[in-house]
Amino acid sequence: MNLPTSLFLLLPIILSTVVSARSVEAPIVDVTVYPDRAVVTRSVRLQLAAGVNEVSIAHLSEHLLDESLQVAVKADAAVGLLDLRSAIRFGKLDESARLQPLLDTRTSLQQQIDRVKMTLELLQQQRGFLGKIETSVTSPPREGSLPSPQEWSELMTFLHDSLSALLPRIHEGNTELQELTQELDAVNRQIAQTQAGERTRSKEVLVRLEAEADGTEAALTLSYVVLNASWSPVYNVRVASADKSLQLDYQATVRQRTGEDWSQVNLTLSTARPALGGNPPELGRWLVDVRRPRLAASPGRQMRAESDSVAFMMEAAPNVALADAAVEASLTAVNLRIPVPATIPADNQPHRVGISSTTLDGEFFYTIVPKVSPHAYLQARVVHTGSAPILAGRTSIFLDGNLVGHSHLSQTEPNEAFDLPLGVDEAILVERKIVRRFVEQRGLLSKSTRTRLEFATTVTNRRATSEKLVIKDHVPVSQDDRIKVELVQLSGGIADPDQPGAYEWTRTLGPGAKLEIPLILWVEHPEDLDVIGL
Repeated sequence: MNLPTSLFLLLPIILSTVVSARSVEAPIVDVTVYPDRAVVTRSVRLQLAAGVNEVSIAHLSEHLLDESLQVAVKADAAVGLLDLRSAIRFGKLDESARLQPLLDTRTSLQQQIDRVKMTLELLQQQRGFLGKIETSVTSPPREGSLPSPQEWSELMTFLHDSLSALLPRIHEGNTELQELTQELDAVNRQIAQTQAGERTRSKEVLVRLEAEADGTEAALTLSYVVLNASWSPVYNVRVASADKSLQLDYQATVRQRTGEDWSQVNLTLSTARPALGGNPPELGRWLVDVRRPRLAASPGRQMRAESDSVAFMMEAAPNVALADAAVEASLTAVNLRIPVPATIPADNQPHRVGISSTTLDGEFFYTIVPKVSPHAYLQARVVHTGSAPILAGRTSIFLDGNLVGHSHLSQTEPNEAFDLPLGVDEAILVERKIVRRFVEQRGLLSKSTRTRLEFATTVTNRRATSEKLVIKDHVPVSQDDRIKVELVQLSGGIADPDQPGAYEWTRTLGPGAKLEIPLILWVEHPEDLDVIGL
């Protein structure tokens, strides 16, 4: 049966008082998080009486944008939606969810402190008893003779053994008591902050409905935009060295401090940016004129000049294996529906949710830039086979389950190839050194200086497998016609067409093998020319 549906959207009215409104609980069922805000959807089933029904949904976020309020009604009979209003409420929200765990922790800490104090009291009594024994024995006797040397020795041994066992226990007890007291003080501060923080303002939404029949069953859905919520992508790259398999875990960090806890909600992450608006900026005029000398102007002339400048500026200014999320692509954004219900408390802490896990096939190689770094950087050339685009974000790299470094991924669309950074491999040794630097003077009348530079890059493969290397280096690029650069030995380097002076060597190095790439060049310039960069 098709149920009649009413949809209503209007600018809400701030009320000073609300009379005879029926208060209902409308749990949060759906949340769509954007990079700078979220859309929250609440739902509740109602039984309406014939005539006008006023429904109140309270304890909503104070960060709710009033102009974003929307309500929809589905009912088994005719229901009219009369109006929608919002009100600001001051008071104390339900603090049990945040406060009760802190109270339980305080009770537990207090019980531990009481037990430690009782133990310390017993230990102190034992120490006092030993002190009395020592005093009674060492005091001059009123009657009888002094203890014999044997008895003195036995007494000293007894006191030493007893105190050796007793004093460390007293010290440990005092240390534990101090730590527990500090924890209790911290929890008490949290309780005070929580109780003070709960005394805040919230918003309330009132909806007026008109039903024709008594006992009408209706489902009411309320949605609104709330600020102080965001999400950003994070990635884990997992590499198995045995078979060089790759797994990309696509995750998201969600934060929110809206004042509303999202408990077991249907979570969607969107790449749209509503804050940017939909209108493109307008392009102002680009003026070209002749530079005129500045003239001293009278106050009136200066004011007119400043006014003209302001007018021009205004005219020119612009205006673990994870279950894959369902991907919904639109013309301007991608929505990622998280497959399992999520809980995101309003604590402004990062909470991870999984989006997808993708197994990647890639060609492994090492990028080496010996002049800048003595390390070999493992990379894999892969094709993004997932359905959701990879957004720019931070990635953690795990090799055989161990964290080996962090890197950054650039935005990549599905079926697009990209280089996946996998961290530094210490099994590939890299060394670059200057073998020789020789300076000579040439010419009789017009003297010139020639500098010969000889470099050698050595790479050693200590792995048991052959590895592909991409080595990058460069030679000087003259910025003056009087400075000449001559390449003597390039060792097969290929010039980079996009970066003058840059060269690249691609080699395959066998297990245990060593590769040496010499680079020799001359730089010549007039003797009296002051040259920098050599």
